[in-house]
Amino acid sequence: MNLIPTLHSQTLFNPSLWVKPKQVQGDSLSLTITPTGLTTDSTSRKAGYINYNVGINSIDSIPITLTLPKRVFSFKRATIMTAYLTESPNKIGLWEVIKDTLRPIWLNSQELSYKNISLNYRDTTETGPIVNISHFNYPVDTSSNTTIDSLHLMKEGTNLFEGIFGEFIYFDTTLSSLHEGRWETYLALKYGATLKRNYINSTCDTIWNVTQDSLYSKGIAGIGKDSTTTLQQLKSNIYNDIVTIESQEPINTQGTYLLWGHNNMDVLPSLPITIDTIEYYQILRQWKIKPTYGATNHTTLQTTLSYTYPTYAYPHGIALFIDRSNTTGLDPYTSDIHYPDSVDTERVYFHNLQWDTDQSGSDYFSIAIHSDSLSRYLITKTTTSEEGETNSTTAETLILTLHPNP
Repeated sequence: MNLIPTLHSQTLFNPSLWVKPKQVQGDSLSLTITPTGLTTDSTSRKAGYINYNVGINSIDSIPITLTLPKRVFSFKRATIMTAYLTESPNKIGLWEVIKDTLRPIWLNSQELSYKNISLNYRDTTETGPIVNISHFNYPVDTSSNTTIDSLHLMKEGTNLFEGIFGEFIYFDTTLSSLHEGRWETYLALKYGATLKRNYINSTCDTIWNVTQDSLYSKGIAGIGKDSTTTLQQLKSNIYNDIVTIESQEPINTQGTYLLWGHNNMDVLPSLPITIDTIEYYQILRQWKIKPTYGATNHTTLQTTLSYTYPTYAYPHGIALFIDRSNTTGLDPYTSDIHYPDSVDTERVYFHNLQWDTDQSGSDYFSIAIHSDSLSRYLITKTTTSEEGETNSTTAETLILTLHPNP
């Protein structure tokens, strides 16, 4: 559900309030809060992880309470971003602002409210990693003389949060679409959420176009560096996917990204192919991968790709197919074939991979397994629709324009 906002010129894009966890030791964590000096409760909380980044585990069901000066929440215009992971089908609380014991604005996984206006933006709670963006545009509440606001995270009314809470970012303005996309991309790449809108880098350029690459935008992930949003993502995977990609060294150049997306096809090895008399069974899922390099450095990233293989497969018979020449998808007969450098009980690893070495803009890759490495009775031919199953990992944008009540 989208409500069209009143747009305003962009003047600032730095958060007025930014709350995110920081791991201290083991599974304990602290909160990094901008601006500094704000008061929070002293409750100890346990760490969880979203796409290899620390988050706040809701296992203890203890909300976070921050005491804020009135200046933090201007209550004129606001853009509020929330990143989290949940597997719960229940309605879960995300945050609420308290002014004079009232709750002028709040958000849960299905509803959004300003004062007594409540909007149902989803009928069910979406699962997976989520980036939620809510827009508010309304006049200052002059009837209140409060000097202190309170912010509750991981709670809304009686609805407690279930899952892992990532970040809360508040802007006291309406962001331009490009600057909003830049912050949305930061959260999506960090927490492994798949956006329905284009991915925007630190210079407001598109690094993944979900329309042009719609076939491979069923699930999207990436690694990269953007110092202005503090992004330093070295390892990532698409939610519920079988492939993980990691940079083998720190990404030092600002504006360097590597994004990939899949077509959501079946991951069973079911498509028979024969190359140089060797018979493989290829999975139907394919990935498109696209690098973007910073303006000052074109050094290609060295990466490791790991694949979670089925229990009925012999790992040394697994092959990675990379097509560097085709522009429409992977053709196994024109692909480079790589075999694992190392294996463990769950994954095989392909090290020292470089992408887009011909600078064509993108590569395609997929996985195939040697026929002798599969249990014969498990080899079946399957058919999957072009669209595949609907992916549950997404980002939602809620745009709310509110005016005074009579």
